[in-house]
Amino acid sequence: MRERDNVLLVYRDVQAAIGATEATPIKLDPAKTAGFPKGFVISDRAALDWSDDAARVFFGIKEQVAAPDTANRRRGPDEVADVDIWNTNDERIQSVQMTRADADRNFTYREAFDVAGAKWVKLADSTMREVDVSQNGHWAVGRDIRGYISDYKRPAADIYRVNTSTGERTLIAKGQLTGPTCSASRPAATTSSIGKTTSSSVQLRGRHDQDARCGNDGQLHRRRVRPSGPQALVWRQRLHDRRKGCDRDASV
Repeated sequence: MRERDNVLLVYRDVQAAIGATEATPIKLDPAKTAGFPKGFVISDRAALDWSDDAARVFFGIKEQVAAPDTANRRRGPDEVADVDIWNTNDERIQSVQMTRADADRNFTYREAFDVAGAKWVKLADSTMREVDVSQNGHWAVGRDIRGYISDYKRPAADIYRVNTSTGERTLIAKGQLTGPTCSASRPAATTSSIGKTTSSSVQLRGRHDQDARCGNDGQLHRRRVRPSGPQALVWRQRLHDRRKGCDRDASV
């Protein structure tokens, strides 16, 4: 098989574990964990991360597949040629599939492990592949891109707030535009505000000087903001030139 069959071992107090004669770790064994996806393994292709309060460990899982056949066999004259087959029903065109082949092969689903309860918590799956965990690890933002994949339309997704303690998902924006011009991201400080029902859930930044904020009603609210940093100099110069032009027009 291509993937290693791993077991997650967690030591909450490393210093005490080093000094102890026999330290017992908290274990997550996929084969003995109820509800763990069948045919999946804990992947060493994804990073391991702690939450700030050391209550959860975030890891990746991946479907087990057969190892590639690397045997150097001599091809016969009647052997079928190697070809890349593309179907018109595929979500992505063939050139994109070839570009993303390695990334798709090594893709892992982000999950959580509740250390105190020795419990696996499902965060991502085939219905919501993309999950960004907050800096403190209490919440996550998930994106469901099913139904929005297109070669000519702007990328979009349904945005969810995910509770990393329970795996509960709450829809906060449907059909929200994502990508370089309008992308969902974590708030600048901590993302604990994602859990508040009275504040904005997802912050969105436009290409130039529009700030988009998605509220709890699922609607997109926009307001004009002045740019900062180097862009502010360009912005002020353009504003100055525009005002000078208006003065010239008024004096003629």
